[in-house]
Amino acid sequence: MWINVVFTIFTIMGLAVMFFAIFGKKKDFNNLYTGGSSSLIELIFDLTYQISPLLIKRILTFLMGLFSTLLFIMCLYFHNFG
Repeated sequence: MWINVVFTIFTIMGLAVMFFAIFGKKKDFNNLYTGGSSSLIELIFDLTYQISPLLIKRILTFLMGLFSTLLFIMCLYFHNFG
């Protein structure tokens, strides 16, 4: 039961990231800190995010939210029906 609550909260957080990607302000995107990278893929993503213009940042942020939302919806589905 609690794992369903956690998956639902993470799904809603993914939707919130997608909402931020669409309706966020330019100032918020420019002040966004990506943090440190622990792998090569994260380093490439962070460098792409820092160098890219605002439209690409919005697209990347939306894709992160979409990916996390779909991932946790699949987790909910397979946990309950799998």
